[in-house]
Amino acid sequence: PTQEEHKILKPWFKGSDINRYYASVQTTEFLIDFNYTSRPDINKFPSIKSHLYKFKILLENRPKPGTLISAFSRGMWWVLTTSRKQNFDGPKIVVPYRNATNIFAYNDFPFYAATDVYFITKIDNAKFEPFYLLGILNSKLIYTWLYHRGKRKGQMLELLTSPLSEIPIATGTPDQKQAIEKLVREIIATKTADPQADTSAEESKIDHLVYALYNLTPEEITIVEGS
Repeated sequence: PTQEEHKILKPWFKGSDINRYYASVQTTEFLIDFNYTSRPDINKFPSIKSHLYKFKILLENRPKPGTLISAFSRGMWWVLTTSRKQNFDGPKIVVPYRNATNIFAYNDFPFYAATDVYFITKIDNAKFEPFYLLGILNSKLIYTWLYHRGKRKGQMLELLTSPLSEIPIATGTPDQKQAIEKLVREIIATKTADPQADTSAEESKIDHLVYALYNLTPEEITIVEGS
């Protein structure tokens, strides 16, 4: 690919690339990130044009959603789909939309994905910092909440906009927030250095900090641990 082509090739990930706290940094798949509304000239990207041309007939004859009719009417047969308006490059929490348990990961590098991944990005004046939020979301307590109060397909959690937007997040004291954030940062650093590293001890500490955060009784903790 030419230098210009490299600029529009974005790393493409799947939900299976997401692990608890840690998401893969390498992929063999890429998204061709054209801004079709600016009417780019496909001839300026020879390698990409050559690759897509092999599928030209299929692309021209496939069903077209309303958002693509305009592009195809202008002869842009190579437009595959319109993208979501999302910050794929900055700091974010990513989560596979369907999984057996609650798995949330943090990253601050380009991480492009389709609808099998949901993104939680920080907004201005956000009440919670990402690492504090990440520790709570990955806890056993939130798994129990998602299992009983969220959406499921069989035994699989469905981590969609609802119930993600409905998860109750405890405010916590500055000391509680700091303790959780410190452990989360340690886990991320450890997993970044070695994805196979055992961080179960740190994760257990977070679970117990979360129990205290939500004022669980010993009996309630036993129920959550049993789940």
